Amino acid sequence: MKPEPRTRIIAWAVTLFVVAGALMLVVFTPVIAEIVFVVCIVIVAVLTARERGFWSGVRVFLKEILF
Repeated sequence: MKPEPRTRIIAWAVTLFVVAGALMLVVFTPVIAEIVFVVCIVIVAVLTARERGFWSGVRVFLKEILF
């Protein structure tokens, strides 16, 4: 028994929506993660810049948080 054309259109639309959502996650999640990473570096660097200097703050972030 062949499904109705309306049912097939809805099924294709849902399938395309799910695939598009998955592709958006694959494309945009690394960009969001990169932005969060850069913001964390800047925050730590600014907080330690008052005591030791900006680049020292960046080194502290890389050394303490990443490793």
